[in-house]
Formats: sequence, C-alpha cells, structure tokens
Amino acid sequence: MPTDTPNPDDIEAALRQKQLPVLAGRLPPGEFVVPDYDGLCLANIPATVAALLGGELPGACPPLRPDLWRSWADGVRRVIFLLVDAMGYLQLREAMARGDVPAWNRLVERGAFFPITTVFPSTTNA
Repeated sequence: MPTDTPNPDDIEAALRQKQLPVLAGRLPPGEFVVPDYDGLCLANIPATVAALLGGELPGACPPLRPDLWRSWADGVRRVIFLLVDAMGYLQLREAMARGDVPAWNRLVERGAFFPITTVFPSTTNA
C-alpha cells in the first residue's frame, strides 16, 4: 500500500462518528454507519474511475477522497473494480487476519484497502 494512504482504522473511526440527527440517542454510537456521499461511498466509485482514466462525470457524486488514490494514479491505463456483495468490510478484515482469503491479502499488499460506505437504500435487492 502506498505509504501516504490514510490508515484504514482512522477512516473507519471517522465513518463511525457520523450520525443522523434523527437517530441520535436511539442507537449505540458507532453501530449504524451512514453513507458518506462526499468521498467515502460506493457512489463515489464511478467518478473515481473516470478521474483515474483522465475523465470526468458531470452530475455524478464526486470521486473518492483524493488522499485515498491520487498517490498511485499516475499512468493508470486500466481499472478493475470488483464489488463483493454480502461481505462487509469487518468480515473481510477478519477473514484476512485469519488467513482464510490469501488472495485478498496479496491484493492488499499491492494496492490500497480502506472502508467505504454503501448507498441507502442498499444496492442489494431483498
């Protein structure tokens, strides 16, 4: 992972601090993570891919926070985006720590790994 990429634990902590006023006091702090459409959300991926390839997507959500990807963006010619549905960030981290998913560990060693939020309502159909 590039050395100047923010710490995933710091990103997770910041995401857990955000709360909807309507839910304040109704849920334990950090239990309900709200979408962060301003740079830490699945909705930011299309504009990020466009930016990596030198383009823009007017009208779309902005790209992911630049500090997450700008340091390794020079010279990008291809982007592979892989969405794994039904596996949350924490579950994947735990599986990686146990050594259950060595392919993911190798990918993380060569790239960047950090939490982002999903959209609401969920992209998963019931």
